[in-house]
Amino acid sequence: MRANFLQGGKVTRTEVTEIFETVYTNNARKLINWALKRLLSVEDAEELCQETMFLLYKKIIQIKSEDDVIRNIDNYLWKIAHSVFCDYCKDSKRKIKLVKDAVAQYDDFHYDEETETPEASSLRAKLKKSISMLDFNHRESMIMYYLEKKTLSEISEKLNISESYANKLLFQSRQTIRDNDKKQLYDRMIEYRPEHLPMSFLGEIHPSPDFVHITQCLSKQNICLLCYNKPLSTNEINELTGLPMAYLEFDLNLLENKGFMKKSKNKYSTEFFIFDTNFRNEMTNVFMRNKTYCIDKIIEKLYTQEERIKKIGFIGAGKPFDVLLWLLICRFTNLASSLTCFRKTDHGFDVFKRIDAGQYFPVGIFKTKPTVSLNTSYTEKYKNLDNWEYNGFYAFDDRNNKLNWLGLYPPGKSTEATDSFFSLIFEERELLFKVIKPDFNIETLSDTEKYTLTKLIQMRCVSISEKNGRIKPNFYIFTPNQNQILEYIFLEIYEDIKPEFTQLYIDLFELCRSKIPKHITHYTDYITYITMLFSHYYATGFAYYDGKLYKPASADEYSSLTLCMTSSTKDINTKQKMSVTLNLNVYSK
Repeated sequence: MRANFLQGGKVTRTEVTEIFETVYTNNARKLINWALKRLLSVEDAEELCQETMFLLYKKIIQIKSEDDVIRNIDNYLWKIAHSVFCDYCKDSKRKIKLVKDAVAQYDDFHYDEETETPEASSLRAKLKKSISMLDFNHRESMIMYYLEKKTLSEISEKLNISESYANKLLFQSRQTIRDNDKKQLYDRMIEYRPEHLPMSFLGEIHPSPDFVHITQCLSKQNICLLCYNKPLSTNEINELTGLPMAYLEFDLNLLENKGFMKKSKNKYSTEFFIFDTNFRNEMTNVFMRNKTYCIDKIIEKLYTQEERIKKIGFIGAGKPFDVLLWLLICRFTNLASSLTCFRKTDHGFDVFKRIDAGQYFPVGIFKTKPTVSLNTSYTEKYKNLDNWEYNGFYAFDDRNNKLNWLGLYPPGKSTEATDSFFSLIFEERELLFKVIKPDFNIETLSDTEKYTLTKLIQMRCVSISEKNGRIKPNFYIFTPNQNQILEYIFLEIYEDIKPEFTQLYIDLFELCRSKIPKHITHYTDYITYITMLFSHYYATGFAYYDGKLYKPASADEYSSLTLCMTSSTKDINTKQKMSVTLNLNVYSK
């Protein structure tokens, strides 16, 4: 076909196009290199190349006789290029510098570190960063073509695309880099001020939950934050964070595969609830509006049942009622929240079966500068409640034994201390079940267990009796019958305040429906349940500052105030076997 063309034979338009594409493929890169050495501008070099190719194609289609035949098409191409370059020099009215290594720094990255100029080094660094910001196909095409010296055919085969599209990717990549350079994007990189997003959960977790991928990675935390209020494309996230595309794509794929993000129409959205400061203030205002008619009524009703509750006879029932009230508020509000919320839905939290084998709903905790004002009455009397340490409500089930604990501390107890207590109690709970047995002998413990027992005593979880030197619990222990009696009393109280508690639910539901992003509105019922669980936090805090709750003299005393055990061990120091009747969901940091 090319022989026909060179000899003046007739060729079809299709053949002419194929010949031109061959010439373009073989010479375009060389031509751009040649122009770059003279013009020192990628934009100008590409324009020269395009103009040259256009004039060549125009000449080819105008051939009508043997006299017009191009005997050496490659030589003719370079003649056109030289002519276009001369015209450019005349029109630009400026001196064209010849820099031999300019193209190497921008194109092939071939350089000599010993002789490399500061300008060339800066250009090379800028280009490498520019390439890192491209998406996968554009980035790979640039790397394979300019760094690995692959042909368009090899690139198209590797990326499973046509050669023409591979060439288009290269052109688009150069154009993107040039446009970014015009905006001086990399001279004024968007300042990346990463935020922190601690993760919580509602439900039952696997020992190694997937959300640790978020808690241990700052980039993933900020990606989730950016995509929470509205879905964003990869390029939009890239512009906002400054993260290289390769790292960003990896993070997005992992978050999507683990169910923390959802991709729709090439945009990513965060697929869990983020509990920020403004939402917290809105929620606080809802609880303040319902304080008199609901929260205060709960405390009042519990006090009216003091005699009946103490007569149940569980271990710890002999404590003053303002001490016992810490536990009672916790257990009642959790029961009431579950009864109210799950009467409004057709299913429980079994719908949240995670890839990591857990069954939970993830929640992010984001502290921001508030723009929502708090209720005046709250700020005047209860503002210190914001400084309480709140780990959430924990429930652990070990076949025959269960532990429930509300990690809630007024100011004076550090986060590290509460986390330490939590780890000690639940990681060493087998020892806790062991030491409260009437036949317990300290000599049977290993050295490690003896050290742990010392820590339990220091944290006032257990103590040593002055009379007989035996270990006694400072927390609460219930039998099955005792649990049933207490729950029956709670149900009576709940029926009395059901309209008020339902109104609290409605107010919180409306808050959630109006404030959570549209792409997670299908979780409104569960997010409302999360806010309802804060009723024990606010009920305890309000009662504390209203003078209705015991105020320990030492911060260490708070540890055991809401710790409750149930056990099926037959020889426990009570007359009846123990089990648990109420299995509460988990909410923690």
